[in-house]
Amino acid sequence: MEKLTEALGIRPDLDALPNLYRPEVPHEAIPQDDAFQTHRIRVDGVVVRYNEDFVTVTLTVEGELPQSVLNGLLDDLRTRLSMTENAQWVVRPL
Repeated sequence: MEKLTEALGIRPDLDALPNLYRPEVPHEAIPQDDAFQTHRIRVDGVVVRYNEDFVTVTLTVEGELPQSVLNGLLDDLRTRLSMTENAQWVVRPL
């Protein structure tokens, strides 16, 4: 933890990691397959995929969801990432 804190410049909240991709909106967890750094949930029957890389997390919705649900998913992800790393994250629609 000391090395990680030194590298980041601040102590991360690793206790938040297990719930990183478990938003407050009603959803169903999808068991993880062998896809590295990919996490999936189902919201209202639609698969929502989180892909991690070194400096970004991409949220992909594989179908249609109401804008209010999309906003909730994005806000939840931004808040959880910010809390985990004790740093401000920014959401950028693609």
